[in-house]
Amino acid sequence: MDFLDVKIPEVRPDIVRWKPVFPDIRPEHQAKTQELREQLSRKIRDLRERGGSRKQQVEQV
Repeated sequence: MDFLDVKIPEVRPDIVRWKPVFPDIRPEHQAKTQELREQLSRKIRDLRERGGSRKQQVEQV
């Protein structure tokens, strides 16, 4: 069978539905996300200030 014989299915716009890559974040989730981001950046900042080897930093987290 030749590769030119392969039929490409017709794309029907009524069947194809695009989903957003990132669903909308609800306001209550947004607040929590923001809080977690701040906690994480605080943790990272603390570790940077303390110094130490990379391995120690990883083990502490």
